[in-house]
Amino acid sequence: MLGDPSTTPPVPLTDDDTSVGTGSQDVGKLTLSVDIVAACPATAADLVELVRGYYEANLARGGGQNWLRVLIAFGDETHDTLQPYTAAEARAGEARWSGWAPVRIELERLDTCADNNPPPPPPKPVVAIAGAAGGTEGAPVTFTVTASPAPAAGLAVGVTVATTGDFGYGTAPTSVTIPTSGTATVTITTADDSADEPDGTVTMTLNAGSDYTIGAPSTQTATVTDDDDPPVAVEQDDPDDPDEPVLAACGAALPTLSISNPTASRSDQSVDFEVSLSCIPANSPTILLTPVRDGSIASNMFVALSAQQTSATVTVTVGTEDRLGLALAWNQGLANDKAQGNVVYTD
Repeated sequence: MLGDPSTTPPVPLTDDDTSVGTGSQDVGKLTLSVDIVAACPATAADLVELVRGYYEANLARGGGQNWLRVLIAFGDETHDTLQPYTAAEARAGEARWSGWAPVRIELERLDTCADNNPPPPPPKPVVAIAGAAGGTEGAPVTFTVTASPAPAAGLAVGVTVATTGDFGYGTAPTSVTIPTSGTATVTITTADDSADEPDGTVTMTLNAGSDYTIGAPSTQTATVTDDDDPPVAVEQDDPDDPDEPVLAACGAALPTLSISNPTASRSDQSVDFEVSLSCIPANSPTILLTPVRDGSIASNMFVALSAQQTSATVTVTVGTEDRLGLALAWNQGLANDKAQGNVVYTD
């Protein structure tokens, strides 16, 4: 096959001496010169023309694959399956035919150029938060994080998540991995409750990293909307009493208990303490009260308030003590665990 290292050398394309570069190499009647330099200029046109002549002459005889591979190595041809011809192959061919010398010299030059001029590293992906979606409490909050160009492998990106409001937020991530698709979704759960409260927010911000560049937007905020009704004012037990206070519902909060300081005479048989709540509880609390006589606990008494009831009268017997009071001893459903009222004697 014409031009293959194992067969008869190809016939030169011209009888003219052609100079390529500064050093020379004889190929039959054709003289080629190639200068090996550190930079990477394109292969000399006359060497490409010479090799293409070999390729076309051999192609007409049913061969030419090696010369096509040389043209691929020179960057003058492309092919889906053939690999570029190597300097090592050219050296082996030169051992059988000296005409391979200029090709070998050029391939060695290209190898040297490639070693001295490695390709620049691929650009770092630019990451951004493309979108944020909130909703009512109980619905998840989502953020869409993108990388352009899409990474060749999973790209870990540091993030900071901040929240406002008390909506039982799920665990906030500190990083998100963007897959080769270039898009990742971050989901943060919220909890539904029965408390009326201001709307909340979830904010995600990208943190700097060595494997990517931060683009815009680098921060996004989603709103979590409260869906509970505000408290409704409810009248106390005696709507005909103009001095009766109007209380609101407690909602998710617990009521605070207070005990009055009644007046009495030491000659009275008993005295009434008023026990009241600060708001209307969702569930009726259970209250244990105890009279306090001269600083000592006398006995215990349970007070159970019915639904919507926010006050009660507790009657305590007046004895011979100098000081008489009523104190909160134990409770279930109150915000405070200490309260005491004391009798103010009028004599």
